Amino acid sequence: MLTLDPTKLLDAIIDVKNRKFRNWETRLSRYGALSAFIDNTDLLLPKSLVENTRKSPGRPQKIPVLDKMNVEVIDKRSCNIVGNNGVSKLATLSWVTKGFEIVTAPAINAGNMISLEEDYAHQLLNGLIAVFAALDTAAANALELNKATSLAATDLATIAAGAYQMDINDIYFYMEAIMEKNDLYGPYLDVANTESIASWKKYWESFGLANEQNKAGVADRYVPYRSNRVNPGATNSEVHYFAAEGSIGIFNWNHWEAQNNVDFGNGTKVTIKEDPVQGLKWAVTEKTECRDLSATHGPGYEATMVKSEQWIADFSFVSAYSSDNKTPIIKAVVPKPTTP
Repeated sequence: MLTLDPTKLLDAIIDVKNRKFRNWETRLSRYGALSAFIDNTDLLLPKSLVENTRKSPGRPQKIPVLDKMNVEVIDKRSCNIVGNNGVSKLATLSWVTKGFEIVTAPAINAGNMISLEEDYAHQLLNGLIAVFAALDTAAANALELNKATSLAATDLATIAAGAYQMDINDIYFYMEAIMEKNDLYGPYLDVANTESIASWKKYWESFGLANEQNKAGVADRYVPYRSNRVNPGATNSEVHYFAAEGSIGIFNWNHWEAQNNVDFGNGTKVTIKEDPVQGLKWAVTEKTECRDLSATHGPGYEATMVKSEQWIADFSFVSAYSSDNKTPIIKAVVPKPTTP
């Protein structure tokens, strides 16, 4: 925290501000699993429900649902009508809390090659990179946890460990039929490990005109999302989570004080800010205080103004409800070739 001393103005230092020399220290990853949930939220959940969730003073814990009904098919008329009774339940929401902190001191930056604005921006971007990776991991885990475990049998692929297994040359041609075998209709989300980019390009982007004529119709059925947090495991070269569009989403909640822009006094207040990368809403607590920084920076910093921020929010990854383990998330893998 606040250790910028090596870049003080006392030495002859090359100023590379606004150059690419240090840009790669804050390079963003591919957060495909997280993005898939974000992009489909408005398709899965009514906008009014999402907004009401954000405004709730406490984290919502339940969603009312109706179980699938086993309806008896009748084959004759009768005056004795029995009917079927629906079964309602409350599905439980599972939440994760993620955040990061930023600390700056204008006096430290005043005598430094690194400006206050650049220091703040660097900390903010690194904080976002860290929480996005954590949320992307949580999203990938949610896909695995909520995948269908009751899969329709088909001659197109074998089923093992809750996933369809097939050859790399068949997966995109077979999956639409397999999804429809499970009563799921496209277009389909395709959340997969980053290595699958290679096969995607081999399929759709490297055959010129013939590709456009013969394969584009297949490619159009899938919306690809790639992530370094989706792990194929030791025995697979690719793992895919296919899902019907609009079957997954994310709740983003902030605590009551942030919703109401509370000023706690003593230089501490909280509000809601939207990050510039994924557009998620964060409760940002801002604090200005006097600290003794002399132990780190030496004499003259015994009473230094320090500005700190805490960015934090709660998230719930949700998928369309299923009472019989036939969720809209279907896992498919491409096993690694076996060595003879």
